[in-house]
Amino acid sequence: MRGGSGARDPDGRKNVKRYRQAGRRVAVLGLTGAAVVAVAASPAFAKSDIGLSVTPRVVHAGQSVHVNASGGDDAYSSEELCLDAHLGRAAWHTVKCVSEYRGTGGPLLDTIRLTHRGNESFRAQLLRLSGTHDRNRVVDRTSGTIVVTVR
Repeated sequence: MRGGSGARDPDGRKNVKRYRQAGRRVAVLGLTGAAVVAVAASPAFAKSDIGLSVTPRVVHAGQSVHVNASGGDDAYSSEELCLDAHLGRAAWHTVKCVSEYRGTGGPLLDTIRLTHRGNESFRAQLLRLSGTHDRNRVVDRTSGTIVVTVR
């Protein structure tokens, strides 16, 4: 018998608890290493986002709403953020656009006076430009529609 190593309990059994703890540590280290390799091997994706808020949601005819739109895509160097609106069943029309050439997206802030009764809908669109001089625009993302009730 070997003595003094502490590998056995006083009654002669192996120290099972110590082996279980060591096994758990090895398993955790193995899973952590696998996760690091999986993250490092995955491709990088461009970040793209668009958001829109309109306040208040119910106004009287002649009152104004505050519109805040933001968006951007770091994959493109030239883009525009546009605010579109339509009243009732009319076609969408562009209210305002902000050009952004850094790929980070710029905020579009505007105050719009609503003069006609009914439901006025707003949306934001992120448009990709093929170049700074070429104005060929392609829709990259469109926000959800926000409806304002005009009484």
